[in-house]
Amino acid sequence: MSVLVLSDDLGGSWVQVDGTCEVLTLPDALDPVDEADVAIAASSAADVTVSGTAGALDAWLWHRAGRDGIAVEGDEAVWATVQPILDQPAD
Repeated sequence: MSVLVLSDDLGGSWVQVDGTCEVLTLPDALDPVDEADVAIAASSAADVTVSGTAGALDAWLWHRAGRDGIAVEGDEAVWATVQPILDQPAD
């Protein structure tokens, strides 16, 4: 699965993550990220693109605002998997 977060007003992507994901609960979530499991490939096509202004994306990702000004395009099944993860509080 591949998700691209794209800032409309800063001229480029923030990050594109390709691969599988697993939601970890404490205490396993405290282990350091294994960089070998994370691949960033901004040149490949994403399954889902989430775009908006940098301010709207930042506020939405940190749960300080709704999805106003945020566009989601791409594979609906991938988005259905990713959205519940992004909807969880960051704290």
